[in-house]
Amino acid sequence: MAGDQIHLGIKLGYTLFLLVLVPVYWAHYGPKNFLWFSDIALLTTGATLWLESPLLASMMTLAVLLPELAWNLDFFGRLFGPLRDVNLLVRSQ
Repeated sequence: MAGDQIHLGIKLGYTLFLLVLVPVYWAHYGPKNFLWFSDIALLTTGATLWLESPLLASMMTLAVLLPELAWNLDFFGRLFGPLRDVNLLVRSQ
C-alpha cells in the first residue's frame, strides 16, 4: 500500500535492537564481522526503516537473498540429508 508509513514503535524497537547487537558483536567478533552481506543488510535495514526507502530494502534483499539461500541449502543439506556429501560452499582438501 503506497503511502503507508512504518510505525514508530517498529523503528524504535529495531534501533534499540541494533544498539544492543552491534557493540556485543563488535566486542565478540571484531569489526571484520560487519563485512558479511547479512550484517551489511542488518545495518542497512535500520536506515531503510527510518528513511522508509523501498529502494534500499529491495537492494538489500537482492544482495543477500541468493548467498543466504545457498548457505542455508548447504548447511541444512549437510546436516539432515542427502546433500550431506555435496559440500556446495566449502571445498575440503
